[in-house]
Amino acid sequence: MTKPIEMITLWVAVVGNKYGVNSYVAVSEEILRDEIFEYVKEWWQDELGNLPLPKDRDEAIETYFEKVESETCTIDSTTLAGDFEDLFRPLSAGKVTGGYG
Repeated sequence: MTKPIEMITLWVAVVGNKYGVNSYVAVSEEILRDEIFEYVKEWWQDELGNLPLPKDRDEAIETYFEKVESETCTIDSTTLAGDFEDLFRPLSAGKVTGGYG
């Protein structure tokens, strides 16, 4: 019997800032927006000073990227099809080769 093809949607955000690019990937838009909100909270004071941080997550994200013109945030999603049986299982420890140090 052939195994059915599984579908998974991944949400991707790319934040461009003066230091480079931060990339985020999550299995839901809600989780992704939570990650971006953490970024916004981390940099809010440095970039926006005493402007009050909105309590609403999405309002804070929108306000931050509207006010901080040197930074950008793009959000997109893609759906992948395949065999994802082992995707979320813990990885076993192994030898790392070709690394630094």
